[in-house]
Amino acid sequence: MRCATAILLAAAASAAAADTSYFWYEPNMDAPKQDLRWEGGDLASLRRACAADSACLGFNTDGWLKTCVTGDCLKPSSETSLYVKKTAPMPAGLWPKPTSVSELSGVALSADPSTFQFSASSGSSSPVLETAFKRYQGIIFNPRLPTPPLPPAETFEATMGGARRRQPFVHPTATGSLSGVVVSVKEVEPPLQMGVDESYELTVPSSSGTVQISAQTTWGALRALERLSQLTWWTGKGTAFTVFSCVITDSPRFSHRGVLVDTARHFMPLPSIKMAIDSLVYSFYSVFHWHIVDDQSFPYVSTTFPELSAEGAFDENHIYSQKDVADVLQYAHERGIRVLIEFDTPGHTASWGVSHPELLVPCYTNGKPNGARYGANPLLNSTFEFMGKFFAEVASVFPDNYVHVGGDELSLGQGSCWTTNPDMQAWMKAHGETDYAALENVYEQRFVNVVSATNKSLIGWQELFDNGINLPSDFVVNVWKGGWQEEMSKVTAKFRTVLSSPYYENYIENPYSNSGDWMGYYTTEPLNFTGTAEQKARVMGCETSFWAEYIDSTNFFSRAWPRAAASGERFWSDASVNDPVEASGRLHAHRCRLVARGIPAEPVEGPSFCRDEYDVQYNPPF
Repeated sequence: MRCATAILLAAAASAAAADTSYFWYEPNMDAPKQDLRWEGGDLASLRRACAADSACLGFNTDGWLKTCVTGDCLKPSSETSLYVKKTAPMPAGLWPKPTSVSELSGVALSADPSTFQFSASSGSSSPVLETAFKRYQGIIFNPRLPTPPLPPAETFEATMGGARRRQPFVHPTATGSLSGVVVSVKEVEPPLQMGVDESYELTVPSSSGTVQISAQTTWGALRALERLSQLTWWTGKGTAFTVFSCVITDSPRFSHRGVLVDTARHFMPLPSIKMAIDSLVYSFYSVFHWHIVDDQSFPYVSTTFPELSAEGAFDENHIYSQKDVADVLQYAHERGIRVLIEFDTPGHTASWGVSHPELLVPCYTNGKPNGARYGANPLLNSTFEFMGKFFAEVASVFPDNYVHVGGDELSLGQGSCWTTNPDMQAWMKAHGETDYAALENVYEQRFVNVVSATNKSLIGWQELFDNGINLPSDFVVNVWKGGWQEEMSKVTAKFRTVLSSPYYENYIENPYSNSGDWMGYYTTEPLNFTGTAEQKARVMGCETSFWAEYIDSTNFFSRAWPRAAASGERFWSDASVNDPVEASGRLHAHRCRLVARGIPAEPVEGPSFCRDEYDVQYNPPF
């Protein structure tokens, strides 16, 4: 079964028609030179004409009936969209695309939320799964769920050049009913860590019965429940829902599928963080990379050094208390999302120095202190004593096996702070060094040893590798700079890696370019570098990054979605799933699903709409 496009439309066949045709919508697509004849008229008449003619396999929005609408016949188009004739409906837009989907007779079954039961087989239950059952009862049976989400050309009957009017959706008739879903799990709540098994099999029967989910772990079962929600449509009538019959076998390509959220440059309130975590779940991500502090602010409330946030946060309202952090960790854990915490040093530490100026190197101008300080001081034992105590606390608070230690963008050019400091100059002279990167290496080597002593594994930016630091064998190098393909070839010769470079999605690119915006991210293959099979196996995954110089809660979600969903499919689905034209319809459906769930995701491309538009809950102040 080709789970290519999210959107289908049942042909409005007359009562005398012998068969029913379904038309799957392919936006921004055409089949040039495959014309059967020009029919013209509105969409309803085009559907009738194509359904009645066995030679017609589809039509475009210019009114041409087509004889070929697959493979090499298809071409991207900015002017037209295509309707492809099928004999059966398909599930709503599955995103990301599963490993394998098989249809069972192309039928649909009804599900009544008042009687539909979520249950675990013997020995499979757990607190996380029981909580998920309650959550997905509301998610799956949401009357705002698309029916399916349709673009204008499909939900409006129109003359090809004229005004549009609403065309009712013809929903497939259910051939049976579902009583519930039964989940079977082999490993109940194993530690949620890098490499955990997320595979599952989901079966929606072809006749009345129950949905069956089998998963190796509880975390795979959570992914299956999310997938079940994508198979469910509201019929548009009362509490009637339809679930499409199919068998899905699925597992992720990469274990580490992360989104970096920066809460230091602009603070993100707790409800927005929870909303961000939910949005990760909906697109099958697995890691919330929390870049929690930076030069601009220190919102994390440390129990060991509470003065860091008391003096380094934007103000007393822009902090994350220990209770807040625990709340985020619990919220993410219940949804199968790892929280990877990052505290970046020796650069990006200006906010640390507000309360602890002794941590940073004094800067000089013309041989005299100028009052500025920069970068954690590599020459003082007290620096590492402080870091040892602080990261011991971090290790006790954050349960993930990994902590991100940063290590990027230390300014060492001529005239920079470290190069003007007499103590640093004296060290350089005594050790016969001319490149101040040697002092960065002194810091990083001691720092890596200090944090490793907390029994955490480390992940850090690529400079730690580039500068030749003696890194632990389990260190994960986070590649973020340009020239990433060459860097990946070097890094994977020895270390595991996470790739961020081509997925910096805080930048807005041209949405009309086939190589830009979501399509550019979608078509960037993370293993497209020179290396052996063993090297490529060391790629643990990838991350999309949303650095917050110009992002806060007001625009994070529209900036992130559905663009990050495009990357999410690259990280989850097989490498062969790489056609942006094929993906665009499914992505539109997924965008509408996000909107229906309260995530203000921006449009995918061009004019379109969702049945339930995002509605800002605005209360005028007067």
